[in-house]
Amino acid sequence: MQLQAQNGSDWSSWQQVKCFKGLFYSVRTWGYSNNAKGYLWGIRFRNDYDKPITFSYKLSIGEDIKSDNGFDVTSRLKPGEIWTDGGDVFTAKLYQNASTNYWSKVIRVCFGDKPCNSNCFAGCDVVEGKPNQPDCEDDKDQSQINNADISGEYINDYDQITKIALADGGIMVEWQGSNTFYKQISDNVYMSDQIQQNGYELYLEFPGNNELKTWYKRNGVLSDEKYTYRRKSANNEIDIIIQSGEWISEGSKANISVTKEGLIYHIINSVDNGTQFYKRVAPNEYKWSDPDGIHSCILKVISTKKIDYTCNGYRLGLYDFLSDDEQAENKNSFSVNTDAIKLAGYTCTALQLQGKSDKNPSDQKLKKDLEEAWNKADAFTLEVEKKYADDKDRSLFETIFNKEMEKCK
Repeated sequence: MQLQAQNGSDWSSWQQVKCFKGLFYSVRTWGYSNNAKGYLWGIRFRNDYDKPITFSYKLSIGEDIKSDNGFDVTSRLKPGEIWTDGGDVFTAKLYQNASTNYWSKVIRVCFGDKPCNSNCFAGCDVVEGKPNQPDCEDDKDQSQINNADISGEYINDYDQITKIALADGGIMVEWQGSNTFYKQISDNVYMSDQIQQNGYELYLEFPGNNELKTWYKRNGVLSDEKYTYRRKSANNEIDIIIQSGEWISEGSKANISVTKEGLIYHIINSVDNGTQFYKRVAPNEYKWSDPDGIHSCILKVISTKKIDYTCNGYRLGLYDFLSDDEQAENKNSFSVNTDAIKLAGYTCTALQLQGKSDKNPSDQKLKKDLEEAWNKADAFTLEVEKKYADDKDRSLFETIFNKEMEKCK
């Protein structure tokens, strides 16, 4: 894109990058530098997408960009983050062209935290400001990945049924007795190959969790309305929709993330036990299999807020979903527990040193260590007294503290 900058001006206003509407850029020029013997420019980018973005870019002064060579790269620019190449006269980019006309170009775009794969660059936004990133891996056939496990029957709140069948280059959609081909235009979005007489362009989206969303554009304008269908199983059992977040059972807590193909399960106990992927094997049932071919576990969704957990046929318990308020309360209880154990440790150390000092009153080093230990315990006592002024928190704190002090010898 060709634009013009004013010499000596501040940063230009933000401009949308062509094709990627959630990425913005602006430039600045300091004019000619006698020290550098050239013209100084800077460019910066702002990520308004909801995912990190990696891309190659080029700023050209006085002439159009005619090839994809000589591009710079910025990696994993976080949502809301601004990245600057040449923020002042000391780091500015040097050019020999005196023109104030500039061209900028962005190519090889990828979204997410994974390295950018040359076989998996993002396409232009289909929905403005929403990443259009294929879900591909290495050299696998893209259509096989994108179309995985989406065919079947879907039902909405009005008991209207839409049937989806895979087709070459997209899907066939049967609705109210008619069949329409929808062309695949991105990872999980399909567009009807027919524009309706009233100017409607129809789209289908498969966001994961066995859902189908329908939406449309009319005369090029995107509608805010989206209609949701849920997938039916062969025996008419509908998958129960659960939320990503914290789930808790007796003795353990887990972060469970809902994906298009299954559940990502990350258990959190006293140690980090790693992450496992549970593949959807039946309606409301997800399975993880150990590489040893012997051990396996199943997460079975009972309701929107309950998951049954079994391993090798043994039932290990039920997970309950924590709401935002419950998560906050759970984190607060964890904080109380941690601080109570910490203060008990400080106090126990001081008491143990006290006993040794009483037996060796002439040991000056021991006396100094004792003083430091009591100062640390006293300071932390004042801190937790302010922190847990609430009667409920204080009662829990004292219970845990006293239990820990019973272990002090």
